[in-house]
Amino acid sequence: VSKTEKAKAKPTEGKLTGALAFAVFSVTLGSFQFGYHIGCVNAPGGIITDWIVVSHRELFHTTLDKERADFVW
Repeated sequence: VSKTEKAKAKPTEGKLTGALAFAVFSVTLGSFQFGYHIGCVNAPGGIITDWIVVSHRELFHTTLDKERADFVW
């Protein structure tokens, strides 16, 4: 049995390292920021969708239905 096979067969010990703790903290903080910003952007979604419909009507002189305006948004 080679040394690499022995190293692969060795069970890992559960140990919290500084790098692992930092990575977990960073990912957690980033996910909260992402969720917060999604909420901030989605809050005025109705107003923005209405603006898209009005702008489309003024530019192209046709009516854009709600589903297509939502898709553009």
